Amino acid sequence: GGAAGRCRGGVAALLKRLELEQYVEPFAKAGVDDAALAELAATIDADKKEGADAVDALIARVPVRGGSGVRLRKALLEKDGGRGRGAGRGRGRGRGKGKAPPPAPKAAKPKKKKDDGLALLA
Repeated sequence: GGAAGRCRGGVAALLKRLELEQYVEPFAKAGVDDAALAELAATIDADKKEGADAVDALIARVPVRGGSGVRLRKALLEKDGGRGRGAGRGRGRGRGKGKAPPPAPKAAKPKKKKDDGLALLA
């Protein structure tokens, strides 16, 4: 278990599992290879706080932006984090930014015409 197990397969495998393949090249350019990832995992397993700081430094160095950084951080620091096991998915929270838009106005039901007695005169 632990971070070392979650990093098995190296950088490319980790990014693929998290659906972050677009970061393979930026990781390489930042000098983050499989050995660096293994070292990071060992740091996380040895000292959670130091490991968290190292993950944040890595995310800033690559850089991994927004929600992708959050996903990567969770995958490295939490048991069963990231994608692939359904962890953290669909707990009723919206995915957008800010408040939900107001509900669309309901279509007005056609009002039934009242019989005003004209039909009786015909």
